[in-house]
Amino acid sequence: MREKHTLSRSATLLPTPYRPYQRRKEYGIPFHGQRVYHRAQFIRRIDFGTLASVISRHHLEILARSSKIGFRSLDLQNIRLPFSDHLLSILMNSKSLRELTLSDIHIPLDAIVLLEPCLSGLTELRLKSCPDSMGDPELTMILRHCSKLKVLQIHGESFTDDSLGWISKTCLGLESLMIGAPNMTDQVIEQIAIACTRLKSWRLENCVSLLDATIDILGQKYHGDQSMVAPLCGQLIITNNSNGSSDDRTFSAPGQDVVRLAGTLADNATSTVYDNSPLALPSPSTYSHLDLELFGSSPSPYHAFDHCPKFISHRYASTLEYSTVATGRLTTLELRNCTGIRPQLISSFLRSQLELEHLVLGGSSITDEALVSLTQMPLTRLQSLGIIECDEISDDTMEMVMYNCDQITKLTIFGSQFTLRTFNSISLHLFNLEELHLEHVRLILNESLQNILTKCSRLRVLKLWHCMHLTQELFTDDQTPCMSLEELEYMDKFPRQPHISDSCEKQKRFLESLVIRFDRLKILRLAKLPDVIGVQVNLVSYLSQLDQLERFTILQNPGLDRTDLRDLKANLPKLTHIGVGVSDSLSEEELLKFAQAHHRPGVQMYKRMLESSSELEQFVS
Repeated sequence: MREKHTLSRSATLLPTPYRPYQRRKEYGIPFHGQRVYHRAQFIRRIDFGTLASVISRHHLEILARSSKIGFRSLDLQNIRLPFSDHLLSILMNSKSLRELTLSDIHIPLDAIVLLEPCLSGLTELRLKSCPDSMGDPELTMILRHCSKLKVLQIHGESFTDDSLGWISKTCLGLESLMIGAPNMTDQVIEQIAIACTRLKSWRLENCVSLLDATIDILGQKYHGDQSMVAPLCGQLIITNNSNGSSDDRTFSAPGQDVVRLAGTLADNATSTVYDNSPLALPSPSTYSHLDLELFGSSPSPYHAFDHCPKFISHRYASTLEYSTVATGRLTTLELRNCTGIRPQLISSFLRSQLELEHLVLGGSSITDEALVSLTQMPLTRLQSLGIIECDEISDDTMEMVMYNCDQITKLTIFGSQFTLRTFNSISLHLFNLEELHLEHVRLILNESLQNILTKCSRLRVLKLWHCMHLTQELFTDDQTPCMSLEELEYMDKFPRQPHISDSCEKQKRFLESLVIRFDRLKILRLAKLPDVIGVQVNLVSYLSQLDQLERFTILQNPGLDRTDLRDLKANLPKLTHIGVGVSDSLSEEELLKFAQAHHRPGVQMYKRMLESSSELEQFVS
């Protein structure tokens, strides 16, 4: 009997142009069409990011020929193509799709009606940079079909409460929400907070219409009473004495606490469980109503437990725990450019969020008052902190925050006026720091960052964007420890032009330090190397010694050509991505030829210098 061939290895497939000698007449397209077309139902994910620069409508046409597609994840945010019939056919046939990401694509209303089988099964949906032509009718129709979403991201300036209000009507199982809608009001926040009981991550960006009521609504939803679950459940445990007699069982809670607890359980049993909703989980409260009657029929709360089996206390404890889970806890909060919210309310809200793990605050409205609670009491579970474009926060506040939140593993600072005091506090307290991202930080010096690298020995990711006082000498200095770094982004907007006499030596020292002292480096991204007229440094010979390198990017390359790209491919077996800028020695046509001739690595073209890390994320995410 013929053995069935397994296709488990093709669960993830890179779409690649196939070579001319492999071309078939029925396709005639520079793409591995036969592999995708005949096996589309077995492919779980396609990484279009590797062909973002060369993808065309012909590639989508090949996929559209398959009547049955087995995609689980589809990311089209890097495909700069308008919505077409081919893309509609792909989505219609992807009935197993669970994760969908679109960017800058307007989906017509009549097409959304046909996408109900695809949208109804999604658990993650990301709509980034939605054009103004895509308004409330389109978003409303999309959300009406998405009843199983757990992660939702929406960015669009034309969306209003009319469409965003459908989140609270259909996405009841939502766990993570990110919205960038300037026209959204507090009313939508209130509706979502009430309906989406499992929501634990809020990311609000450029929501300028939100006012103080947003913080009040979140404060009512995440009031911090979850911390009382363990004591209340503990009070419900009936303990036996040494002889195990049932008559000697005692209950430690006062009578008024038991009556109050009974009312709480009854309210939660009727308000948190939706019998008609497919997302409702089976709750112990469905069989605890009879037990609750004991509180009303018994003259004393203690007498009620004398007539109950021993396991009855565990019923109440389990019911209370489920009610807490249904209410949810806040683990992620991001408020960026929400100028209508006063910083004092943010501070008072953070005071009660002891379970918070990720916090990002940004915008001109964020001042020292927003971080007062962090300077007075520690958030013991806080893992990452982001301060984005907050020029009004002082060094005194940051010093106290670093002292109280010393367990932080990720720190992000964009565009601040922090001085040496803040950076010294990082090296003094954040010994568990694993990722540091500094962008447009004007006053940090080589010495300060060197001290951070010395004290924070667990640092694995270092991202430096346009910090004007940081130079390459930081990495060539033998006193700078770099052995633990796995990812380095050094984007210098202000490249120093050294003297011609020593420029070649400086380039060599910098590249040699990468090879010798960054042996664990997996991701390397550079803006450019200093331009030197008449002097050539073989960049490829140095990069080829980084055996672990997986992704390499240089936005402005001084001398790379197509031969150098082939050498990188041959010498670095783990290399999956190359990002280069167009120059005189490497034109756009040559990059296209290289991408069409090779399966790996993928090639990304950059036609200009990027101004921020957010622009880079659009290409590499």
